[in-house]
Amino acid sequence: MASKNQGRVITFAIVLVAFFGGIYLSKMIRDSGKDNSPSEIVKHTDLTQRSNKSPVVDTEAAKEHVGRELYKKEAPKFRVNKKLEPVFGNMTELKEQPLSDFKGKMVVANIWTVHCEYCVKEIPSFLDMGKELSSDKLSFLSVSVDTNEALARKFLTDNKFMVEPLYMDTRRTLRRRYDTRQLPMTIIIGPEGETLATIKIPVNWSSKKSRAVIQKYMDKSFPKNKVGH
Repeated sequence: MASKNQGRVITFAIVLVAFFGGIYLSKMIRDSGKDNSPSEIVKHTDLTQRSNKSPVVDTEAAKEHVGRELYKKEAPKFRVNKKLEPVFGNMTELKEQPLSDFKGKMVVANIWTVHCEYCVKEIPSFLDMGKELSSDKLSFLSVSVDTNEALARKFLTDNKFMVEPLYMDTRRTLRRRYDTRQLPMTIIIGPEGETLATIKIPVNWSSKKSRAVIQKYMDKSFPKNKVGH
């Protein structure tokens, strides 16, 4: 009788062990499968990278993103400083001449750049006018707003323009005071440094109408004076 009871106890114990062992084994298998799934591995790796080192940045993608953000912003408006005194860089005599150097004279400054197609057409007539009408009361300046003197001189040589002295906007004062983004431009300045006119279209300075404009401002600046006298 005792042996039968002992056998039952052993059998019951084996069943319990098998039952709970099966549950434990099943849980281990499920947990193991979860830890080794691709999504969990990625999450674990990502967390490890973030905690142990800086994240890897795709440089090109970052540049593209920044570029898109910049283009969304409106470009800052061009600020004109009308109180700024123009400075003309005399590249022939290697000196800078502020507008005050021309005090007492009317100045007609023709502004150009080597990349301006209309400037090529306008410059010859402006140079001819300067040769004919220059006087002790009237100065004509041919001014490049380029930043490279060699490039400006090559442009003049290639187009056979005789410009001496060559002036350049060495201090960028013309750009800032008159907004020289639209070229060619001709600025007429009075003997006291006042701006009389800013002409932002190509002009044929050989025409009678164009010469009449110069005469008009000469009469305003110097009553009873004729151009070239």
